[in-house]
Amino acid sequence: RDQEDARSQILAASLKHVHRYGWSHESLAAGAKDLGFSPMMHGVVSRGGIELVEHLRDQMHKEWVGELEAAQTEGMDTTEKLVMACRMRLMKQADYMSSWPQALALQTLPPNASSAIAHLAVTSDRAWLFAGDASTDATWYSKRLMLGGVYVATEVYMLTDYSVDFQDTWSFMDRQMREVQGAGARANLAVQQIEAMLQQALQTMKESQRKQ
Repeated sequence: RDQEDARSQILAASLKHVHRYGWSHESLAAGAKDLGFSPMMHGVVSRGGIELVEHLRDQMHKEWVGELEAAQTEGMDTTEKLVMACRMRLMKQADYMSSWPQALALQTLPPNASSAIAHLAVTSDRAWLFAGDASTDATWYSKRLMLGGVYVATEVYMLTDYSVDFQDTWSFMDRQMREVQGAGARANLAVQQIEAMLQQALQTMKESQRKQ
């Protein structure tokens, strides 16, 4: 228990060092030092920088869910609600944008990809629930696959967006959302691969929900 507490403290203390050292052992060592531990104590975070990414990801998700519950959506259609939910979630990464390419790269590594895709599935599902979706048929999957693909494409677009308050990113996301809900088919191979993995994660999540 003491080791788990130290791990949690080091992860929290290390976030402020990401801007300088990235998602790395150096950030973790600096966080450990801030807490009065030996810098070598960062070893309790055994998987290194990816655990720091996952720590922040889980923290942002928890905050986002709370904010969705308090959000006002009167007069908004489904697409507007989806755009709002995704925008709220992505804005939580804005302070880390300079180092986010590294965070994304870490999440795509084979040992980390399944966790990242599972988290994307949960994010997509939560956004659709926020938009009022109560489907139980095959569209449950197709809707979440669509949104997951748009979310990832927007997250990548955001990395090189230098417009004020990421306005170009939100315009891009709005276009993508309306395109996939219309004629819709995208040929982007990377997005198709992500959607294939996302479908597996969604199936696992749906089976888990049925057992509860």
